[in-house]
Amino acid sequence: MELINSNVQESESSSIINQTIQLGTIVSTFNDATLNITDTQPSLTVSEQCRKFFKTLDPKIIEESFNTNKCLSISGDDIVSAILMEASEFFLKAVLNYFAQYELIKKGYITWAKVTNYYSSFFSVNSLLRLQLKLFTKIWNNNLFTIFFNPQSKTFYLKKNKFNNANHRMIWQRYYQVYDNFSLNDARYEPIYKKKYLDTDFSDEIDLRNAINYKPYGGFQEIWNVNDIHKHISDYRILCNEIKEVVDDLKSLCTDPNYKYCARSGLRLLFILKIFGSIENVDHFLNGVLKEQLKTFYKTFHQETDNNSIENKIMNFVIN
Repeated sequence: MELINSNVQESESSSIINQTIQLGTIVSTFNDATLNITDTQPSLTVSEQCRKFFKTLDPKIIEESFNTNKCLSISGDDIVSAILMEASEFFLKAVLNYFAQYELIKKGYITWAKVTNYYSSFFSVNSLLRLQLKLFTKIWNNNLFTIFFNPQSKTFYLKKNKFNNANHRMIWQRYYQVYDNFSLNDARYEPIYKKKYLDTDFSDEIDLRNAINYKPYGGFQEIWNVNDIHKHISDYRILCNEIKEVVDDLKSLCTDPNYKYCARSGLRLLFILKIFGSIENVDHFLNGVLKEQLKTFYKTFHQETDNNSIENKIMNFVIN
C-alpha cells in the first residue's frame, strides 16, 4: 500500500464518493486481485490492512488529514484484494442466510425467517458495495471511515465520517445511490438496484425488519395464531411452484406484495454471481473451490430431495 496524497480536498472527494463504477472498470480493477479463502489462514480485512499501513506513516500526517475535511488517497494491490475478499465473504453470508430462511419457514419460525431473509439481502448489499469499490469501516481511533475508489486516478480515498457507526440506513442509501446509474446488459436484474422499482424509498426493507423485530405486536404473532404458520408454509410452496425460469421469475416477483422480499434477496445473489462471473480470477475461484464447498455444505444440511424447492433451484443455478 502506498500513500499518494495526504491533502485531498473536500471538493475533489465529494465529486467521487457516489460515482458509479461500471462493469468494465470493476473487471479491470479486480482481475489482478488475489483471492485467498481458507479455513486456517483468514485474510486481513480492509480495516486491518489500513491500520497496518497507518503504522508506517508519520502520525502528524494522519492527524492533519482526518481532523479536517481532507482525506488521504492511497493505492496498492493489497487493498484491492482485501476488498474483493470481503465481497466474496459477504456473498457467502448472504447465501447461507437465504437458505436458512426456508428452513425456519418449514419449522414455523415465520418472523425469524423474515428477519433472516432481510440479512441475506443486507449482506448482498455489502458485497455489492465492495464490488463498487466502496465501503464503510472503522480504521483509526475507532473512527468510521468511508473508502471509495477514483477510477480516473486508480486510487482509493479514505475519508473520516462525522458519525462513528455505519447504520443500516447509510449502507442501503449508498447502495441505491451508486447502483441506480449502473449499466448491465441484462435488464432482468434492475428491480433490485434501480430506484424506480421501489415502492417508497430505499428504506422499505429496513422498515419491515425493524417493525417485525422491534415494534410491539409487529412480529412473532405465529405464537398466537398457528394458522399464520400454515399460511406462510403454503405461500412458500406456492413460491416454489412459481419459480421455473429462475432469473425471469424472481424478476417478475420483485414487485409482488406477497413475495417481493424473498424474490429480491434471491435475485441479489444471482446479480452478484453475474458480476463475479465477469471477473476472471473470481470466476475461476467460484467454479473451483467455492462451488465444491457450497455443494458439500448443501448436501450435508439439506437432506431433502425436493427438486421443486426454491433452495434447490437457486443452488443449482449457483453451482452449475
